[in-house]
Amino acid sequence: MSNSLKDALKPTSKKNSSGKGPQIYNAEARQCIADACTDADPIVRKAMLKNPVIPTKILVAALKIEQDHDVLRIILMNVKLPRKAALDFVQTADDDVVNAFNGDDEVLARFTQ
Repeated sequence: MSNSLKDALKPTSKKNSSGKGPQIYNAEARQCIADACTDADPIVRKAMLKNPVIPTKILVAALKIEQDHDVLRIILMNVKLPRKAALDFVQTADDDVVNAFNGDDEVLARFTQ
């Protein structure tokens, strides 16, 4: 057994291949994003859900389960959120949750364009 990291990591002649294709890596990346969007820490969820390249399916799924007002606001303000998903949210979420956005001019402006 080697006594140093340098010796342990000497180049080998074998080709290192995991055998995974691009679809597997893409699926793993999406799962990692989805996991971060449901993290217990609202700061992590906010950071993920405000990203403009977040997959729409993940954004919509987060809207259905999110309880934190600030995170919900970030989801509603994300330009990738489909209007239909926002409409479903308004129709199915608790009135208290939906009514919390009544005085929010930015959110209202986004959907009254």
